Amino acid sequence: MAVSPPVIGALLATHLAVSVGRTVEHRDRRRLEGLLQKIVAPRVMESLLAETIAVPAPRRMDVTVVVINLRGFTPFTEAAQTQAEQAARNLRLDPAAARALADAAARAAWESVNRYLNVAAAEIKATSGTLDKFLGDGVLALWGAPQPDERHAAQ
Repeated sequence: MAVSPPVIGALLATHLAVSVGRTVEHRDRRRLEGLLQKIVAPRVMESLLAETIAVPAPRRMDVTVVVINLRGFTPFTEAAQTQAEQAARNLRLDPAAARALADAAARAAWESVNRYLNVAAAEIKATSGTLDKFLGDGVLALWGAPQPDERHAAQ
C-alpha cells in the first residue's frame, strides 16, 4: 500500500514542529536557569524549576525583607566628579581630555559599586536569600520566599 505525499508531508511537518518546540523549550529553560543562578540560592532555583505551573499560586508567607545601601556613595561620586572637573581646570585640559578624566572618575565609581553589589548578591544567595532587585548603589533582598524558610530572619 502506497502512502500519499500529503500524508508524508503532514507527518514530517508534525515531527519538525515537535522538534523545534523541544529545542525552544530547552533553550528557554537554560536561559531561565542562567538568570535564576544569578539571583537565588541553588535550592530555591531547583524548587522553582520543579514547579509545574509558570507562576506559583499567591500565598501569605512570613518573610524578611532587607534594603542594603552603600552609605555615602552619592556624595562620594559627586566629590569624585567635582575633583575630576577641578583637576581638568587646573591642568587646563582641552574639552576632550577633560571629558576623558571625568569619564575615568565615573568608571572608577561604577567599578567600586559593582564590586560591592557582586559581594552583596553572593552573600544573599549563600544565605538562601532571593535578590529582588538592584537599586542603584543598593540591593533589595528577601528571605523566606519564594520557598518558606523557618530561619528566614536568622539567615
